[in-house]
Amino acid sequence: MRDVEGVTEYHDQLLEFALRMLLDAGSPSNFLAANPEVLALTQAEKGQNLVRGFKHLARTSSARWRARRGRCRRVRVGKHVAVTPGKVVFRNELIELIQYSPTTRDVYASRS
Repeated sequence: MRDVEGVTEYHDQLLEFALRMLLDAGSPSNFLAANPEVLALTQAEKGQNLVRGFKHLARTSSARWRARRGRCRRVRVGKHVAVTPGKVVFRNELIELIQYSPTTRDVYASRS
C-alpha cells in the first residue's frame, strides 16, 4: 500500500492492521468444522470439550447480563468498584499500560 500516492504512513498502518484482523477472523482455525485439531479433540473427548465451551459461554453471557442489570444500583467505592493507586508505565496511540500498586501486604491471583 505504500505505493499509493497521498496515503500517510499512519493510514497505511491502520489499513494493514484492519486487513490483518479481517483475514485472521476468517481463518479456518476459527471454525469448528475446518479446524482439524478441534475435530480430533472433540472425537477423543466424545464432545466434552464442546460441552465445556458452551458452559463457559453460558456463564459469561449470564455474568454480562447480571452486570448490565446491576448497573442501576448505587455504586460504592471499595465495595462495587476498586480504586487502586497506579501509574502509566507505557503509552502510545493504541494503548495505555497502567501498573497498579498493591494496597495490602498479601497479594493473590485473581480467579475469574
